[in-house]
Amino acid sequence: MRFEKRVTFKARAAILMATAALMATTVVSFGNGASGTVSKTPKTPILIGNISGGPLATVPTLSLTEAEGGINAAIKTINAAGGIHGHPLKLVACDDGGNPNTGAACGRLMVKDKVAAVVGSLSTEGAQFLSILAAAHIPSLGDYAVTTADLTCATCFAMLSSVSLIAGEGNLAAWAGNTKVSMPYVAGASGAELPTLAGFGLAPYGLKILNQVAVPGLAPDMSSYVAATMAGGTTSVLLGMIASDGARFVNTAEQLGYTSGITWVGDCTNMGNAITAGFAKDLEGVYGVCFFLPPTYTSNAAVKAFDKSMKAYNPKAAKVDVSENAWVATNLFKQVALTLKNVTASNVLKAMPGITFSSGLLPTISFAKSVSPIPGFEIYNNDVLLTKVHNGVFVPLDGKFMDPFIKNTLP
Repeated sequence: MRFEKRVTFKARAAILMATAALMATTVVSFGNGASGTVSKTPKTPILIGNISGGPLATVPTLSLTEAEGGINAAIKTINAAGGIHGHPLKLVACDDGGNPNTGAACGRLMVKDKVAAVVGSLSTEGAQFLSILAAAHIPSLGDYAVTTADLTCATCFAMLSSVSLIAGEGNLAAWAGNTKVSMPYVAGASGAELPTLAGFGLAPYGLKILNQVAVPGLAPDMSSYVAATMAGGTTSVLLGMIASDGARFVNTAEQLGYTSGITWVGDCTNMGNAITAGFAKDLEGVYGVCFFLPPTYTSNAAVKAFDKSMKAYNPKAAKVDVSENAWVATNLFKQVALTLKNVTASNVLKAMPGITFSSGLLPTISFAKSVSPIPGFEIYNNDVLLTKVHNGVFVPLDGKFMDPFIKNTLP
């Protein structure tokens, strides 16, 4: 994983180093240009872009596919309703391949094609292309903020960040009444900073991580790591491991007798990957910290709208947090664009500080100023959703979002 220059503030470094653990299954296409659904209106299309990881990466992942799915679903719905002042939206998607040079090329492509904004991007190469976009006054709306470049970008308007996700794990453990909280994390420099992030969520309760245990990825035997984690009377475990490793950790702990009185907590992104890989049974009853209302929460009107839009685009399209973010980001662009007589990148950028956006899948977000508790970070939403795994799906505890940087009480 390549990262941009370090920042001096320790918390910023922690976010940067945490990226690999959160993004271990994520990569982003230096594509062949525009793709998308165009309405029958004769007016000139308005182009929006996306830069994410995809098939060109050394370890291919689905982030580009998922982001494109969410964006194109939103585009189809928007265009069917008349587009933006009669102009259809059209997507320019670019796979950065997890490569700095390709990432920069993606940025230049967006400038060349004169996109009005980049929406819903998920990339580890932001340091390579965000400055290119900024020089052309092209804003990035709803980027999946995972690196320092994303979090310190003055022309970026992220609706979620890795900061809140991991802090939320610590806050949930304390919120549930635990005072002895430990964290096994993926071994390596990136994973080693995850306990620092979790500590932000524990701090309002006056708590600190009890045991921090490095676990090699795909470790064949979790027994010794479980023992080290549970030492000293641990009552809550934050699963700072990728994909199926967290599920295997829980399974091993239960085999060793830790079957009751333990609050297990993970993040919905990695746990979702594990569930998809067939580990749902091992994660039954585990708490999950999510960014969005889960796609399975179909009793909610906003989730129904997302589900309907995705099905209309492609019934087989993946409905996960990446596609949710991209779908929401495209609708954010729609709201901004409808306020403008001339939809250009510069005008979208100028309008963003005056926007208050409500999607229903996230809390209402104002882009007037950053709400980050960490100086220098541009974060416009801290809140996360608390859920619990039941029959392989994330079930919201109360359907309300929670600020992980303050002391919360049980509903």
